[in-house]
Amino acid sequence: MPCRQCGHELAEGDAECPCCGLMLVVPQPRPAEQTQVICSCKAVAAPGDTYCTRCLKLLPVSDGASYDAGYVIRRIVGEGGMGRVYEATATGHPAAIKELLDHSNWSDAKREKYLSTVKQEIAILGSLSHLRTVPRLIESLKQWHGRHYFVMEFISGESLYHLLKRQNQPFPVAAVIRWGIQLCDVLHVLHRQEPAPIVHRDLKPDNILLRQDSGSAEDVVLLDFGVARFIERERRVSIGGTSGYMPKEQLLSNRPEPRSDLYALAATMHHLLTDHDPSAELQPFQPAHQLNPRVPEWLSELLSINLSEDISSRYESAAKFRDDLRNQTVTRGLICPQCGRENDRSLIYCARCAGTLLESSRQCGGCRHFAPVNALYCPTCGQEM
Repeated sequence: MPCRQCGHELAEGDAECPCCGLMLVVPQPRPAEQTQVICSCKAVAAPGDTYCTRCLKLLPVSDGASYDAGYVIRRIVGEGGMGRVYEATATGHPAAIKELLDHSNWSDAKREKYLSTVKQEIAILGSLSHLRTVPRLIESLKQWHGRHYFVMEFISGESLYHLLKRQNQPFPVAAVIRWGIQLCDVLHVLHRQEPAPIVHRDLKPDNILLRQDSGSAEDVVLLDFGVARFIERERRVSIGGTSGYMPKEQLLSNRPEPRSDLYALAATMHHLLTDHDPSAELQPFQPAHQLNPRVPEWLSELLSINLSEDISSRYESAAKFRDDLRNQTVTRGLICPQCGRENDRSLIYCARCAGTLLESSRQCGGCRHFAPVNALYCPTCGQEM
């Protein structure tokens, strides 16, 4: 039989012409290998499904699959109530993709509400791009095939919670103090943001990553700003956080403030020093030195002060918490910046000179003047804070 292109006589069974190379047999494409997608609720998805038919959540993208903008998914790193995080690569560089955990039964209003929370998380990360103890924002909010996502720096490491669980014993005191100082540095920047302080609201061992790449002076990285809030913008906020690490004012009144994060930091350090999980204890936060004799009494007292249910009994700032960790001291009262007198922490003004004892950190909704963080009423106009 001759080739229809060049006339060369073909042998039986030739797949292509040996003279001109014309393909004589159209190759049949291999059927695409269907990667089985399993939802976090353990339901197996049918091919082509976007949402889980059992829990109605947006299904994950399979390992090795292509994502938007040239990203290739390597694995799911974690999944929470609002988002799912993937480790991905683009042109050989690792990145972390966080997508909104959409549900098929959400109304447009509910989806927009959650998207506004994602946008606030992106704004917070963008404002902290100079810190190496927070993941760097790479790409802002995007949409791809109905998936809303943003991209962050991927940091290789393991959470302190999983490390603690794996080693089944408390961390060395010196390491916990060093991590506490680093976290205080992050909180100090968060709490001094303008025009309003940012409160993380979910500081806990599971949201603190111990770096493996240690090319940086910082050992730990604070993760998950999904429930962090600009406090001035939202006077009352929805409850967010983790039981055992949330102080009373955050859990009951929906009025977190910077010292709520100090409580969570003290709870986290107590957990790391004693291996007693506050979310699983009936009577959490016994003095740390009683649970672990290696913990010095000054550190145990510092933690107990900041674990007080009375918010005015805690330290006034992350900077003071950090300074006492560095100096291995305990400040039991408020030092007046004007006259130097030590005052009871519950006071707003110095008992000697009447000077303001605390840095301004809350803005009055009526007159817009700033007031001490623990003031119940604005000292300028008298409105309830």
